[in-house]
Amino acid sequence: MAKFHINKHGMPAPCRAKPGNCPLGGDENHYNTKEEAQAVVDKANEQKYGLVSGLKAVQHSKGYLKLNDLMEKGEFFKLEKEAVLLNAKDVEGVYNAIQDLRDENGSIEKSYKSIQEERNNLYSQKHEIKEEIEKDIYANGEIGQKLKQQKEKIDEIEKQNEENIKEANEKNSGDCPKCGEGKLVKRRGKYGPFIGCNNFPKCNHTQKIAKAKTTPTEGEHHKYEVLKSQLKQEVDKVILENPRIQKLNKQITELDKKYSLARYVNEYENPSTL
Repeated sequence: MAKFHINKHGMPAPCRAKPGNCPLGGDENHYNTKEEAQAVVDKANEQKYGLVSGLKAVQHSKGYLKLNDLMEKGEFFKLEKEAVLLNAKDVEGVYNAIQDLRDENGSIEKSYKSIQEERNNLYSQKHEIKEEIEKDIYANGEIGQKLKQQKEKIDEIEKQNEENIKEANEKNSGDCPKCGEGKLVKRRGKYGPFIGCNNFPKCNHTQKIAKAKTTPTEGEHHKYEVLKSQLKQEVDKVILENPRIQKLNKQITELDKKYSLARYVNEYENPSTL
């Protein structure tokens, strides 16, 4: 039958060492039940810190305020130690919460990994639902339709601009229309650049540089970005009001309390896993 000793955290825990080989002491430091070990811890706290065994800290007590302050700062390991010293098992459930996360060997690592996996799964579900909502609003919502129409308008303008530029480039290049032997190239004269035949001076053909007529799209792009912003606001509103998202948010909020606690204590106790 396994005996219990008081581990390095000042907590009762099963002893896994062979008889006589426990680094925490011999028979005098081992107990038949966890309750016996806990009684020794309580007595030691009472003698050392002047605490009454089974003390129940209440919200207005100094003990509660100190633990609450540590919780708000995220100093969970210090918080655990203070909870043990105060024997304040009911203070915000901190003491019990940490102990519930430990396995039979007093380790918190397994619980931390399990919570992490569950947390990732909840966030994955939330992401999938958000994607469904976004697709639905984009496909069927009024702003989604306006956004698609604006995108089509921009694409049409840019396509026409490309065609105009291509047409102008074609006019400024190719075979010389006068001699048919030379090629049209851009040249520079005393009055500025122009298009001429590279067969000059044999061929003296010249023409003005054809310029593409393009429509600016900056304003249309701005309208598009405004619609995108409006769409995002609508999506965010629908997501917040979605019952499935609300349920997941509650689950995540509750799980995050355990996750933060388990992560901090695990990182403190198992720095090699970082």
